[in-house]
This record gives sequence, structure tokens and C-alpha cells, in this order.
Amino acid sequence: MKTSCHIDILYDQENRKKSIKIQNELEYNKQVINNLMDIACNLVWRGLIFRGDGDDKNGNFIQIVELLFRYCDIIKCWLDNKSIREYHETYIGSRSQN
Repeated sequence: MKTSCHIDILYDQENRKKSIKIQNELEYNKQVINNLMDIACNLVWRGLIFRGDGDDKNGNFIQIVELLFRYCDIIKCWLDNKSIREYHETYIGSRSQN
């Protein structure tokens, strides 16, 4: 609603709800990516490796994400709802880290 003020969206309640939902999803996704980037920047700043000895489950990045999973609702919701997202991507795998 902030970026699009077309008369159709403003007066059509269904289009307005869709627009608000899309805007909320974009903000939520930005928060998730910002959290993951903060983890990555922290590891880089400290000179720590992201992954363990060939095992993705034992790496520093995954361990910090799992720690945040317990305390941060944004990360918890992101990882719990990966099956309903279109691409099922969590951005915590080795492919994303490379």
C-alpha cells in the first residue's frame, strides 16, 4: 500500500488485502535475510569458518542459526514454515553459503 496507490487497489478490498499481505511478506523476508547476514558478517569479522569438517550440521553458521531458532521468533517461523514456501529454500545450506 505504501508504494502502490492505484485507485483499483485502494477501493477493491480483495486487491488491497493481497497488496498488504505481499508487503508484510516482503518485510518479514527482509528481517530473515538481515538476521542471516548478521550471522555471516559476525563469523567473517571473527575469522571463523562457516562449515565443519564436511558436515553441514556441525558448522558454526548452522549452530548459531539453531541457537537463534530457540530464541528468535522470526528465525523459528522461517525454518518451521519452509514447506509452505514456493521454493522450500532456507538459505542455511552449503549451496547458499558458497
